[in-house]
Amino acid sequence: MSMFKMAECISVKVKKALTHLFNCLHSLPCIPYKTFFKTFDSKVSCILLYGTELWGLTSHSFTEQVQIYACKRVLGANQTACNDALLADLGRFPMFIYFAGRSIKFWLRILSLPNDRYLKLCYNMFCFIMIILVVQTG
Repeated sequence: MSMFKMAECISVKVKKALTHLFNCLHSLPCIPYKTFFKTFDSKVSCILLYGTELWGLTSHSFTEQVQIYACKRVLGANQTACNDALLADLGRFPMFIYFAGRSIKFWLRILSLPNDRYLKLCYNMFCFIMIILVVQTG
C-alpha cells in the first residue's frame, strides 16, 4: 500500500515496454527522434502516467530515469551525458511536470464536483476526518 512501491513497480513495467519498443524499432534504419517520442508518449509514457493522479506530486528518481534512458538511447549519447542538457536538446520536459499536471487537474476536478456526488462526499468526509485528527494531536 505504498505509493513509492507502486511507482517503482510501474517504472519496471515501463522499462520492459521501452525495451520492447527499441527491439521493434531496431529493424528500421533511421527514424527521426520526433517520431520515436511520439511513439514513446503514446505507448510507454501512458504506462508511467498510470495512477499519477494520486502519487503525482511526489518526485521519484526512477520514474525520471526511464525517460532519460530513452533519450540517451535514441540519440546514442554516452551514459555520462548531462541529463538536463539532453532533455533541453530534445525539447522534452521532466516527467515530474506531467505527473504534477495530471494530479492537479484531478484534484481540481474533484473540488468542482457538486456536493451530492459520491466522490465529492468521500473527499469531504476525508477532509473532515483529517481536521479531527489534526485537532486531536494538537
